[in-house]
Amino acid sequence: MGTTPYEARFNYYMAAKDQLSNQYHAQLNEAQIKMQYGDIGAAVPDYPTPAQIFALAEEIKTFAEKK
Repeated sequence: MGTTPYEARFNYYMAAKDQLSNQYHAQLNEAQIKMQYGDIGAAVPDYPTPAQIFALAEEIKTFAEKK
């Protein structure tokens, strides 16, 4: 049984959110480690915005629906 279009869009959104969230946490951990070792200028990343999540979800959708 296939998924409905609503479920597919939700899955694309969740995949994009998870990917960007994982990337954010990796960058945050890197910044925290740099700060522990005295790098005062280590940049703390911003959490992904909804616009960034939707843009990545659209890219994933386009890739997944290629024939």
